Amino acid sequence: MKTLAIISEFNPFHNGHKYLLDKSKKITNADICLSIMSGDAVQRGELAILDKFKRANEAINQGFDIVIEMPSFITLQSAWYFALGNIKILNKLNINYLCFGIEELDSDDFIKFSDILIKRKIDVDNETLKLSKEGISYPKARAYSIKKIIGFNKLSSNNYLALEYILALNYTNSKIKPIPITRKGSKNSDDFLRNTNLSSSGAIRNYIMNSKKIYNIKSNVPEITYKDLKNEHYIEYQNKLFDFLKYKLFIEKNIKNDYLGLENGLINHIKKCAKNETYFENFINKATTKSYTSSRIKRAIFNIILENTSDMNDIDISFLKILSFNSNSLKFLREIKNKITIIQKKKDLGDLDSKNKLVYKKNLDTSNLYSILKKRDIDIDYSRKIKIAK
Repeated sequence: MKTLAIISEFNPFHNGHKYLLDKSKKITNADICLSIMSGDAVQRGELAILDKFKRANEAINQGFDIVIEMPSFITLQSAWYFALGNIKILNKLNINYLCFGIEELDSDDFIKFSDILIKRKIDVDNETLKLSKEGISYPKARAYSIKKIIGFNKLSSNNYLALEYILALNYTNSKIKPIPITRKGSKNSDDFLRNTNLSSSGAIRNYIMNSKKIYNIKSNVPEITYKDLKNEHYIEYQNKLFDFLKYKLFIEKNIKNDYLGLENGLINHIKKCAKNETYFENFINKATTKSYTSSRIKRAIFNIILENTSDMNDIDISFLKILSFNSNSLKFLREIKNKITIIQKKKDLGDLDSKNKLVYKKNLDTSNLYSILKKRDIDIDYSRKIKIAK
């Protein structure tokens, strides 16, 4: 049985994701297509536009066989830890292929640059450290270093994350074969709708949130996604989230130095910027600097509220939380159940050790935060019955 995996957010699921899936199936001839998907929070440090169950069902409807939830502490980290955490999980599942999108170059050129990066990783790391000490944000320092050391000039956020996947596969001595696939139509960074039917997730989100309409995106997403977006009740949650942050900072006053992403004095910077601000947007504008990107600030907010600590990166994840699956995945699930615990019901948690129970709790906390901010039922993970999708 050949298996392929795609690490995803599907925020929301659109035609570009469908193209990536179909192209991946054609190249690999895989029997099982799995996605490990961000839950109710995404890597930009925001809530997903649709909840995790809707997005997972959309993915199954469009051709995936199984969607599992990415641990939220992995989601809420920089590209390297995001890549490494997910690769470690996929390694346990005997996945054959990891497929991912790249931009503005073909797969052979990407693999060539990836090989150079692996060989010169120490040089890139040293240059990144040097630039970071000069006050440049880590992502920019990393990008400058990669361009300087290996001559890679196509370093969009999409390609940057793809390179981190390659490094994580190499770092873990993974047997998974990487399959880079060139994007069609839009770039990942586009914030406008394309005239074609292939617009980026960001462009789709921006159009919906700015116009409060969804009609013009109909050609960019599958029918099931369009229906979910049409029925969604969009709520501005950021100021309430900012209130939660200020409660943690100035009332509880129990912020630990080892919260994820709070290295190099970031917590003091956040406190200073938050103290006399009332509105989230003003705070983000003030807190975003040469050293700290807005995404890093927003991820830090979630990690402070959720109390995610850096030692969680050392936990050996030994479970899968299934969000949606179909009958084609049953044989695969039977084959892996002796290697990793499959969580479908609350009673399955009894098979986890204390550290993995903590990871699951953090997932639940993240979903409950989503529920509070978006006016959804609490503990939906316990009440939601996961059945075979038809």
